[in-house]
Amino acid sequence: MVHLRKDSSLDIGQLAVSVFSAVISSFLTANIALKRFQREKMWERRADGYTAILEALHEMKAWYEEHEAVLYRDHDMDDDQKAVLSGRYQAAKLQLSRRVGGAKWLFSKEVFERIEHLLKEVQMPGIRDWYEVLEGGQCLTSQCIEDIERIARGEINQSGFSYFLNRVRNIFDKAFSKNKN
Repeated sequence: MVHLRKDSSLDIGQLAVSVFSAVISSFLTANIALKRFQREKMWERRADGYTAILEALHEMKAWYEEHEAVLYRDHDMDDDQKAVLSGRYQAAKLQLSRRVGGAKWLFSKEVFERIEHLLKEVQMPGIRDWYEVLEGGQCLTSQCIEDIERIARGEINQSGFSYFLNRVRNIFDKAFSKNKN
């Protein structure tokens, strides 16, 4: 009878260790899965945000291209066509401002600075020649599109492992910069 008690106490200890290991393992697995889910959702939101920004920029660029095409054909654009194009341009500009302003937490500071720079540049207060306005606006929006695409590729295509390495590097940089001061 005593022999059974010793074995049962060992069995209870082994059972407790097994249960504890299972709980810890489950907790870690759930935590890793949650972090991965959060990263994937953030990736999706960034991708959607960059898509909306690029669509708005392309719409703004189309305004310049369509006006330039009419200018090259040496035709005048009728008032209805001008109104439609202006409406599309203003809607795109508004969408761009809203998307960028409403999602500041989502994008890097570089994105905001680049778009703010574009919106200031397309004002072109000193240019009076219509051709220069169209050519300049088309060039400015094209360059902004290229810059935003470059930034987006850098942020969106960042793999989980490189994300982890960058986080570790940032932690070390902060720790060592504090020790130097």
